[in-house]
Amino acid sequence: FSVSYFMYDLFAMRYYGVSDISIESHHFCTILGYLATLYSGYGGKFVSLALVVTEISNGSMHMRKLLDLAGMRYTKIRNVMQNVYFALYIVFRSIGGATLMWIWYKTEGMMMVVGVACMYLWLQSLYTMPMMVGIVKKELNLKRKLKMVNSEAKKWWFSENPMIREIIDNGLVSE
Repeated sequence: FSVSYFMYDLFAMRYYGVSDISIESHHFCTILGYLATLYSGYGGKFVSLALVVTEISNGSMHMRKLLDLAGMRYTKIRNVMQNVYFALYIVFRSIGGATLMWIWYKTEGMMMVVGVACMYLWLQSLYTMPMMVGIVKKELNLKRKLKMVNSEAKKWWFSENPMIREIIDNGLVSE
């Protein structure tokens, strides 16, 4: 099932024009790791654990995007979803990724390609983390700027404060 999901996602993202080399290499390595495990007959528990480690943050990631699409970009609930996403991603992919590498190293019978794919995905995750920190800093900076322009321009929980959108649309504050 997971191989078919990653293949679908790879092609769908390319079809909709939201793919790049980073996400394509992520999908390719994941597919390769799964197929190697299926071929060798070793590592079923490992790839199941790897799926939890790498995909546990997806719910909050997708919710964040859905809130953007629903016109709730500048809301508190969207901030919560982003913070949950980043926290899960950073904790599970850094500690979980290192743990997966250790498990792979200690487990006999798993193919080298599984370890290489795991290492690539772990390093790719570590590379992404500073970008997430940058996004959080940018959000905090936007909050500070909005407060300077108008102290009433605070985010609401489940709808956008029209004051925030007006301030940004009029160029009084840049994102």
